[in-house]
Amino acid sequence: MHLKGLCHALLSAMLFGTVTGLSKLLLGSLGPATLGAVTYLGAGMVGLLAVALAPAPSVPPAARKEQGGACFGAALVLGAVVAPLLLMTGLQSTSASLASILTNLEGIATVGLAWLFFREKSDRGSVICILAILAGVACFTFSGNVPLSGNIGPVLVALAYLCWALDINLMRRVTNITMPRAVMIRGFAGAFVMMAVAWLWREPAPGNMALAAGLLTGAVGFGVSFILILNVLPTLGAAKAGAIFASAPIFSYLCSSLLESGTVSPSSAQLVAIVLIVCGIVLAGINAFRAERLEQGLPAPVQV
Repeated sequence: MHLKGLCHALLSAMLFGTVTGLSKLLLGSLGPATLGAVTYLGAGMVGLLAVALAPAPSVPPAARKEQGGACFGAALVLGAVVAPLLLMTGLQSTSASLASILTNLEGIATVGLAWLFFREKSDRGSVICILAILAGVACFTFSGNVPLSGNIGPVLVALAYLCWALDINLMRRVTNITMPRAVMIRGFAGAFVMMAVAWLWREPAPGNMALAAGLLTGAVGFGVSFILILNVLPTLGAAKAGAIFASAPIFSYLCSSLLESGTVSPSSAQLVAIVLIVCGIVLAGINAFRAERLEQGLPAPVQV
């Protein structure tokens, strides 16, 4: 389960990494609140489909330990309303490449909050892989080849990712709701609120092509991605899951560069960052494999 959870967290990061570049592209056809509503509507539809296809729970609902109602409510506001609205508004005056760099803040903040404020413990192997990934994230962030703009857009984008970091830590403490159901509720609630905001801001209605593209972006980048990352939180913990999720900026950078210029030309610092992140993920995989063998009563072949 540890190794499977690691793969799911990495896939989640890959899918979430496509959101920034695709959202920046769609902002040419949709207003920020409308785009936020459409993407979260797509996420809600994925959650609804997952709930419909999910097998019946092995533990009766009455026998489950009810915990995390307040945490889920706070996560709902931060992750489904505030964060996407900040992101879509900030992206209007922020380049996709700069926004992909700012994605790094989510992984760092997720780990920092898990360790410092939520007192989550990690073993030595987890700490090593987390620090390797965060070192790569820091190197990628300060690579210095993306000019900072002088407007408030990047600040809003950064605040959005900080909200999502807190969102992940809060969802780690929710045990009274399945993660597909959580994504469904978050998606539809966020879409409803942002549709109301779009109406208040008098944003134009989306065209058919823009609507379909926005729904697909939300379904993949927010729906499938969030179901994957939320499902592995109980196994990996917020710190390790957040560190693996911190690789999202690499995929965001690749997607944004291809959409903006059609080419990818990473600097030397970015190449070093990619190597560090890959090493951290490989170490996490070795550690997960070792943990699975120990749980099965087999000798662990590798010490990390």
